[in-house]
Amino acid sequence: RERVYFFNVNGYSINKLPLGEEDMNALFFARGILEQFSSSDILAGVEGAVQKIADHLRIREKTTPKELSDYVDFENVPGMAGSENLGLLLNYIRQKRVILLTYKAFYSTKATPHVFHPYLLKEYQNRWYVFGYEEYWDALRIYGLERIIDIKPEPGKKFKELIIKPKEYFQNIIGVTRFEDTEPERIRLKFSKQQAPYVLSQPLHESQLVEETADEYTIITLDVHASPELEILLLGLGSEVEVLEPEQLRKNIAEMHHEAWQLNQSK
Repeated sequence: RERVYFFNVNGYSINKLPLGEEDMNALFFARGILEQFSSSDILAGVEGAVQKIADHLRIREKTTPKELSDYVDFENVPGMAGSENLGLLLNYIRQKRVILLTYKAFYSTKATPHVFHPYLLKEYQNRWYVFGYEEYWDALRIYGLERIIDIKPEPGKKFKELIIKPKEYFQNIIGVTRFEDTEPERIRLKFSKQQAPYVLSQPLHESQLVEETADEYTIITLDVHASPELEILLLGLGSEVEVLEPEQLRKNIAEMHHEAWQLNQSK
């Protein structure tokens, strides 16, 4: 009468779905990772969905999140400022809408408006950025979401298409900074035997190649743009890395190490 077919399975329960311990662990890790972005409206729903699945699939008492959390400690990101704008910006990017973006840089005393053509949302080291074309400067720019004060549509403006794919723009960059009219450079780095295994097991960039390996050191090459983020990365490795080329990068790192040494000398 209801024009449907159905069948019964005696004793069936969703709690008896054939999910093994690895499946439950995977759900737990997914939930833990997504929890870090729960402040973002665009990701909060996904995190909630994973949480609901985990809640409904309490198949084995030994796989409850409470017990697993005793053995796994996720990196705790204390809220990603600006992530509340991810959904709004994503919609403008997909719709190819020009926007009026009010932005206050960390070093600035006041916010300034920018007529902006957004192309790409990019994440780097727990910070979100929006990449696009800025009309006043007639140039490509990238802005940190945590410094955006306001976003409004700019009606009547024709959207300027990017000639290359946005992701290609960042292909040879470590970080988010790319200086205009520059080309990737061959970066040669010499790592100590203590640091080399870490760099080999987790490359600094997809262009990384091993040039030479010896008992006391390993030399690798990168084909990337020089950038402040690259310099910060190398500075963080201290005496475990030597910049062989290019000469300007080597000089920059040496000068910053010297300034840090002077600053931290005993008084």
